[in-house]
Amino acid sequence: MARVYHSFAIRRGWHDTARLEFFRGDSFQLLVDEPEFALRVALFLRARLRSIYGRNEMQYEPYLSKYARKSNSKRLWDARIAIGIGDVSYRSETVLNSDGEAFVLSGHTLDKMKYNEQLAIRIQGVEEYSMMQSQLDLLLRLGGGIVQDWTEAQSELAAECIEYPNKTQLELEKEYGITQTTISRRKSGGHIDEILSLCDYFEKLIPTLL
Repeated sequence: MARVYHSFAIRRGWHDTARLEFFRGDSFQLLVDEPEFALRVALFLRARLRSIYGRNEMQYEPYLSKYARKSNSKRLWDARIAIGIGDVSYRSETVLNSDGEAFVLSGHTLDKMKYNEQLAIRIQGVEEYSMMQSQLDLLLRLGGGIVQDWTEAQSELAAECIEYPNKTQLELEKEYGITQTTISRRKSGGHIDEILSLCDYFEKLIPTLL
């Protein structure tokens, strides 16, 4: 997964924060310098997990675009992600050793997440029980619920659309070797356009709160 995120981050020009570091086995932490893109990154990682790592056996092919899968398993992987947006008071060479309000908010939010929650956010300066926080919670619950229902094929398409939102259906058709009708069906069934709209809204909203 670190390689997947690194590719995404480098394309966005985040050369200094393209590190995703693991700890305690299956936990990970990353730092995004442009906080308005935090939700897009989180949804991208969940989509890739549900598509790339959705099978027990897989064969990696270059550029993170195609994967061959060999398994009868239907269980898709996923991640519980807590986004903390705030100051970074100390930036270490490793993300795990960095410190600041962003990391504190993320950690506390993850600890408070319920067992059935997959995505949550806290923003420095936004009161926990404010109307704005309630609206953010609602948006993330709705968006998270959509992601949770994605099939492997929908997750693969969603990850591509999140990373490359300007790709046309014709370009997607050529890349995946499926018809535009199939792409339209997967996008509508997975409410992928709604997820992209949520990312766009988040990216416009966050700068107004900081």
